[in-house]
Amino acid sequence: MRVDVRRRGDASCVNRLQLFGVGKDVGQLLREDVLFFLRQLQMRERRDALDVGNRQWCGHVGPLCASWRVLFSLFPAERSRAREARLETLHPRTLQGYRWQSPWMDGTTSKYHGSMPHLRRAAVAGTWYPDNPARLTRELEAYLANATAGEDKWPRAIVAPHAGLKYSGPVAAYAYNAARTSRPDAVVLIGPSHFVPFNGVSIWPIGAWETPLGTLAIDEELAHAVARASDAIVENAAAHAREHSLEMQLPFLAHLMPGVPIVPMVMGYQTRQTAFALGGAVADAVRATGRKVVLVASSDLSHYEDARVAARLDGVVIERVAALDADGLMQALEIEPRHACGGGPMVAVLDAATRLGASTARVLRYADSGDVSGDKSSVVGYMAAAIW
Repeated sequence: MRVDVRRRGDASCVNRLQLFGVGKDVGQLLREDVLFFLRQLQMRERRDALDVGNRQWCGHVGPLCASWRVLFSLFPAERSRAREARLETLHPRTLQGYRWQSPWMDGTTSKYHGSMPHLRRAAVAGTWYPDNPARLTRELEAYLANATAGEDKWPRAIVAPHAGLKYSGPVAAYAYNAARTSRPDAVVLIGPSHFVPFNGVSIWPIGAWETPLGTLAIDEELAHAVARASDAIVENAAAHAREHSLEMQLPFLAHLMPGVPIVPMVMGYQTRQTAFALGGAVADAVRATGRKVVLVASSDLSHYEDARVAARLDGVVIERVAALDADGLMQALEIEPRHACGGGPMVAVLDAATRLGASTARVLRYADSGDVSGDKSSVVGYMAAAIW
């Protein structure tokens, strides 16, 4: 049986696990566990996308493989058959040095500060975006120059994609152009966890994050205030180790807002309870600390549909974001998780922004990966939006 997740997979129905040839009783699995795995199988970006010193190619191949390993840990008998079926569809470059290994890494979580490293090293610099500062700056400036500015006033929040820079950069630039005159006290970043499944949200509360343009310090006071505001917020270093969803925002932030500290968080299972708990916690912490912040939701939209289907799926998200409707977006995601890989983070940011007084949202740009690759048969959707 060939398993081909480049095309449509039914991620809304747990019973469709037979797509993987799994004749097992999955009744004991939590619904959100299965949905998490299935969502990750659809989150592969262009496998031959970029070229940075003959090394940069953008993709969700890593998350894809991690998700397969998770499924195989649950169903070992299916491992060899699915491996043979799946690997023959991957680009040859993805197979070099490939090894099957435990998907779980170190999934330990803690509510007690001090369990996280002080410096988070860049994980995808030189692959998903240039690690040379001069080259990175030139690329960022080129994308920003082609993006029209938003409102004159600071946005309360923005939504930006997180694929390889060549693909998502031209769209993300619209969101960051809207925020480029902002001088906030801190930037709060919320993205999905592509590699490590866990309950709740993992915060990085101390130290700094590395970028080719310099380190970005953590706003430790604000981070601690967010963590105290909800039991859903934990510390899970493994969730951040290889994660690209937040790292892909850092070049724009380091370039446009040097010296502004950040509060990075990744969401595990994107449940309603977690998304709204995080939105409330962020709003409460911002009010308690008196910080002026810009909130950033990191998300791509639908994955590997043809452009017409992608536009239809993505249109639902665009409509709900433009209406500043966190609950409506959550309902859409509960019906059809394929709408976005970072739907939960978007819901949390819309909710937090509304709680903090935002009343207007505008989608600034929509595009898909086919606009760069020329292949409209299987695309990933990207959106930039701002909230005031």
